[in-house]
Amino acid sequence: MRHRKSAHPVNPENRVPTAIRQLCLIAFAVLGLGADFPKPKVAEESKPFGPIRITRYEFDQPRPIRAWAARIDLTSPDIEFVLTPAGKVPEGFHTLSATTLEFAQAEGLQLAVNGSPFAPMRLRAGEPQKINGLHLTRGEVIASPPAKSEYGALLLSGVNRPSIRKHPITPEDLAATRNGLSGFHVIVADGKHLKEDQAEPIHPRTAAGISDGGKYLWLLVVDGRQPGTSEGMSYLDLGNWAKSLGISDLLNLDGGGSTTLVVQDPATGQHAVANSPIGRGTVGSLRLNGNNLGVRVYDRPGDLTAGQLRAIMPRLPAERVPLFLGPINRALAQYKIDSPLRRAAFLAQLAHESGELKYMEEIASGEAYEGRANLGNTQPGDGKRFKGRGPIQLTGRNNYRKAGQALGMELEEHPERVADPEIGCRVAGWFWDTRKLNDLADKGDFKEITRKVNGGFRGLEKREAYYKVAKKVLGAEDKPGP
Repeated sequence: MRHRKSAHPVNPENRVPTAIRQLCLIAFAVLGLGADFPKPKVAEESKPFGPIRITRYEFDQPRPIRAWAARIDLTSPDIEFVLTPAGKVPEGFHTLSATTLEFAQAEGLQLAVNGSPFAPMRLRAGEPQKINGLHLTRGEVIASPPAKSEYGALLLSGVNRPSIRKHPITPEDLAATRNGLSGFHVIVADGKHLKEDQAEPIHPRTAAGISDGGKYLWLLVVDGRQPGTSEGMSYLDLGNWAKSLGISDLLNLDGGGSTTLVVQDPATGQHAVANSPIGRGTVGSLRLNGNNLGVRVYDRPGDLTAGQLRAIMPRLPAERVPLFLGPINRALAQYKIDSPLRRAAFLAQLAHESGELKYMEEIASGEAYEGRANLGNTQPGDGKRFKGRGPIQLTGRNNYRKAGQALGMELEEHPERVADPEIGCRVAGWFWDTRKLNDLADKGDFKEITRKVNGGFRGLEKREAYYKVAKKVLGAEDKPGP
């Protein structure tokens, strides 16, 4: 939402005549003093999850402020960024309204903040929202970036490389982005404060920053409009504070009543709002936002971790792990591939079929499938068009049609989409489920699983080698097959 003038009056003792304030700003710029930010009276650090460090601050100057800085280590292979998913909405809308707390709970996230500006304000959850600017989630553009805008966007590649760009966003940038969202102004760029002349207005803030050459992503949250407790920050304050943390690039996201930080308790799994939002005008009330940004750390009980995936598929490059870790975990959960024995069988088959997730499209041309009526390839060119794709190498027009119908996607019309990691892993889970391969996995009948996946026993010895390793990595109780 666009920032509005605070309904809470600022303490008159904190007011400074406009002329004096402007002279101070000029002096700060000339003397280089604007880059400093007062030291906090409180700085409480916690590390609830391996890649996430959260510090809570309290400041007396330049006014009473409470703020939080969450630093996310992007070198961790176990993290995935999550944005509010697309909703079934009327034309012209993009998502369904939800509080940041509801979003974090629904997605099982460890950390979440509010995201892009949006409209209109809603009073009930689940109502359609329009995102102002870019909204790109899991490689799919839900809301297109504006052709012209004074604002910016946060872009995250499939391997979690971050960048903050001013609009317009190029098609090349979009093609390289896995998750992205627009905000308001870019405050800091390449270490330079771009808004040193803006000491007002003062509001609650949410911002995203980058430091250490892209090693860390920062999510900053500032409470505001709470006189005497936390009155908020200006662009000048926000940029100076970010620079004091070592942040080189900073984007102001939606703020005001939308500003919310949610953190999961690692011990209980419960989610709680860490700050004091003013979503509906009163302290502690939550706003229904159109877009939220969260972090999923795959090191929870029941998760497949990056270390486990690479132990099973040792030739899988580390930089490709973030492309698949989230999609595979979602497929495991959705299709109840939830025991070590089931997972070992599933991952062993995927490892062999895809060359350890290297090949999302069959190397061969597909001509060998031409005219195969048992695959539904009845039209000229079907062999090439519907050749093997995805980690389980879905093959044949019939299978593409059935998978598309089951998943609500036009895969028969666009078979190339199965090569996308997100869609391909969902298709693999669907294939596994419809062939009732969990039942065979529970019995330890890996040979029959191979027959149902491959149509025969091609590569059985190599598949069994992956299966043996996967069972050891996942701690599966060995069951001899029939």
